[in-house]
Amino acid sequence: MCPREAKYRKEDVLAEIVEAYLELGVPIASQLIVERGLSCSSATIRNIMAELTEEGFLAQPHTSAGRIPTEKAYRYYLDYIVEVGPERRKVDKDVRRAEKEIEKSAEQVNKIDELLKITADIISELAHQTGMGVVWGNKDIYMHGRNYIVDYQEFQDIKKIKDLLTVLESEDVIYEIFWRNLRDRVDVFIGEEIGLPETRDCSLIISYCGEINDRETRLGLLGPMRMDYERNISLMEEISRELEELWNRF
Repeated sequence: MCPREAKYRKEDVLAEIVEAYLELGVPIASQLIVERGLSCSSATIRNIMAELTEEGFLAQPHTSAGRIPTEKAYRYYLDYIVEVGPERRKVDKDVRRAEKEIEKSAEQVNKIDELLKITADIISELAHQTGMGVVWGNKDIYMHGRNYIVDYQEFQDIKKIKDLLTVLESEDVIYEIFWRNLRDRVDVFIGEEIGLPETRDCSLIISYCGEINDRETRLGLLGPMRMDYERNISLMEEISRELEELWNRF
């Protein structure tokens, strides 16, 4: 097998492991990858999984025969494997319903802050994660869904929950991680990329929502690394564009 074929086969296995883990939340064994339809033998997949583990893309929890993706795996998956551009976005009926709800709310409120707060509530409920909204220069963070943290598989440790909740109570800290350079309208920060030890098991999605009166607005979604990236990125992309259009009414 030529190096190019080997690279793509390894990427296929990595993609299947990440997607299976996102779906199931349990360590992924080679046999499961075979059952999901990848045209490799179980032995070949085991060898590839061993290589991926040595390279830091997979980890083996405890004595389990399966593997789970690492932060490095999620970053590679987002950057080189999954397609989340406009033509491939997963826009479901819930997102469309959320857009209509936000548009209706815009007719009833007359402040940016109020609409951002409503929107943070909506994206939080849709994703079952912590939704946030903020305006540049205004250190009030509109946040909803801290309670979802206790549902995260990664946060069953009481100390982890307490530490993360403490961080989320600090508006200065959250404001600081919000205002960073974004590579696109929607950007994803995984684990240590967020910059806080308390969020090392999380991913943070930040979206640019346009400007009003020379003040930039942004939305955020904080959840576990094991999140539905395609859906959440689509959600943030669609809602942020909706808000940018609505600012013309204020």
